[in-house]
Amino acid sequence: MEGKGNMERDIEKDLIEIECAIKSQKEKDNIFTMSVLQRCYKLVSQLKEYKDLEEQNRLLKLPCAVGIRCIIRIMNIILQYFQ
Repeated sequence: MEGKGNMERDIEKDLIEIECAIKSQKEKDNIFTMSVLQRCYKLVSQLKEYKDLEEQNRLLKLPCAVGIRCIIRIMNIILQYFQ
């Protein structure tokens, strides 16, 4: 559990640092670096969201790639469970 708390704080710290770097690059009119940092911010935010879901036991790992075949496979697993 201690590792998860540290990871959460690290992600929060990373988001704050990326925000500061974006502002700094914006002031310097460095559009390319700012764009890269904005993508990084989005990815780290998504990581944070996945970590939060994982801690709440709300993150599912599907047995296949998402799509029609996956939905059919999951439905078959559910039907077998209830039989």
